[in-house]
Amino acid sequence: MNEEISGINVDEKIIVAYENLTREEAAELAVSMSLEFIEQIEEYIDGLYLITPFNRVDIIRDIVNKYRNKK
Repeated sequence: MNEEISGINVDEKIIVAYENLTREEAAELAVSMSLEFIEQIEEYIDGLYLITPFNRVDIIRDIVNKYRNKK
């Protein structure tokens, strides 16, 4: 994974967390991890720029909807 995109390094525990997951399970994990990260940084930022691989706008939609519902 760390060799796929130059300049981007992914923590090994994140890579391991995705091993052997179905597409649906991986999407759920992505949403969960994203929301956790957003909660950690939200007091320091004015906004976010979300990018998903393979044009997975469904993941972005879920992140945005779940974040808005927490507010």
